[in-house]
Amino acid sequence: MDELNKYTFPRLVKGKKPIKIPKGSNLEKEWVKTIWYVNYTFNGKQYRIKGDINRIKDYREKSHQAEVLLQSIKDDLKNGYNPSNPEAFVAQMVNEDISLEDLVKIYLEDLKIHTRPKTVGSYKSKLHYLIEAFPKKLVKSFTSTDIEKYLYGKISSVKPAKLFLNGKSFELKKSMPWTANTVRSAKGIFHAFFQWCIEKK
Repeated sequence: MDELNKYTFPRLVKGKKPIKIPKGSNLEKEWVKTIWYVNYTFNGKQYRIKGDINRIKDYREKSHQAEVLLQSIKDDLKNGYNPSNPEAFVAQMVNEDISLEDLVKIYLEDLKIHTRPKTVGSYKSKLHYLIEAFPKKLVKSFTSTDIEKYLYGKISSVKPAKLFLNGKSFELKKSMPWTANTVRSAKGIFHAFFQWCIEKK
């Protein structure tokens, strides 16, 4: 931090702590409904960054994603990020060469710190399918169209299905098109992964 760019230490604000808890609910269920954001000032101007954390309905998952957002903002400011000129920082920090497979490994290790093993397993499975579909693709070259085409292909697939279980890939004799629930789950996982990529630059 230099004389021109001064900022306050970012902090996570979880909204007003609920006082009255309805019957059948608990503190976490009510607190997760409030608006959370990361608050800091930069050169005298206040910033409240929400990201996508307020879409999350599970308290533990929201807490994890909020901490990821908080830490990424701390790291960015430490490394010279100026919120009034974010494009310059992104151009400076973007990694040109990292592959999808390499970054997924880093992401899953980070996910293990705050997420239940069953949830990590679900993320690992869906992201493995993506790696198989784009084995040599660099993360920087992904577009929303790539993901849309991939999901459409999984819905309408007539090729023999592949399953990813316990770290191994198995090919079946018949196709298994993805259901609406599977697609919805995959979209959420892909969104969380690429949002993490953006936050980590």
